[in-house]
Amino acid sequence: MPQRAGQCPALLNAIYAASARHISRLDQYQKDHEVGYLGKRIPDIHPDTAIEYHNICIKHLVALTNHFQAVFDENLLAASVILRLYEELDGTATFSAEIEAL
Repeated sequence: MPQRAGQCPALLNAIYAASARHISRLDQYQKDHEVGYLGKRIPDIHPDTAIEYHNICIKHLVALTNHFQAVFDENLLAASVILRLYEELDGTATFSAEIEAL
């Protein structure tokens, strides 16, 4: 997956969004109002970071909506699945909201 992300901005930003959301919400990585991982401080990670990556990913996906071949791109499918995971981690997605969207 990381090799594919290097070639697909939508996938890359979906991974960043889910990762930033995950790490910024876990207490074990919080210390003095900063995020750290494996003993290293990560100063640029905060809840809004995940939203920024999410929005970038959505822009890439929307830009491809008129490209017929994009439907067959496995990287875009993976990005969509990861964004769904992001929504689950975020806790803002609800089943009823998805039904209303249909």
